[in-house]
Amino acid sequence: MVSAYRALVSAYRALVSAYRALVSAYRALVSAYRALVSAYRALVSAYRALVSAYRALVSAYRALVSAYRALVRAYRALVRAYRALVRAYRALVSAYRALVSAYRALVSAYRALVSAYRALVSAYRALVSAYRALVSAYRALVSAYRALVSAYRALVSAYRALVSAYRALVSAYRALVSAYRALVSAYRALVSAYRALVSAYRALVSAYQA
Repeated sequence: MVSAYRALVSAYRALVSAYRALVSAYRALVSAYRALVSAYRALVSAYRALVSAYRALVSAYRALVSAYRALVRAYRALVRAYRALVRAYRALVSAYRALVSAYRALVSAYRALVSAYRALVSAYRALVSAYRALVSAYRALVSAYRALVSAYRALVSAYRALVSAYRALVSAYRALVSAYRALVSAYRALVSAYRALVSAYRALVSAYQA
């Protein structure tokens, strides 16, 4: 009976120890459950954070893709701008060369213009000299014209005097002709008288000889 009691006590004690171990295990299980819940919650939070990070990563990836596409477009635009810049540079070089050629042509034209200006100045001076000579010639021509007018007036006066002298000469010529005719008549009368005198002389000589 005592042995059975002792065995019962021992079994009770073992049962108590098992109960205690079960309680401890239960408590450990509760702690583990709580830790598991906490870990689950932390895992859920981490999952949510991971989802948020994934979404942020997706957004960042999309933004990166958009930025990459924009970068590609910018790169292509930069390439086009570079090519346009190269073309503009070549056009600028061509324009510079054309400008240099135009500058040289302008310098040549300026030199030709200076030469033409000098020639024009020389021609102007020659023209001034010719103008002065022309003025002198004009003045001499005016003087000659005035002298010619004076000579013309003198010639007209001389012509009038000559006409008057011509008329007087004609009158004298007519008087001379009249005198010549009277002289011829007197000569003829003298010749007739001379012949009559000769005839009378001959008759006198004949009468004397007889």
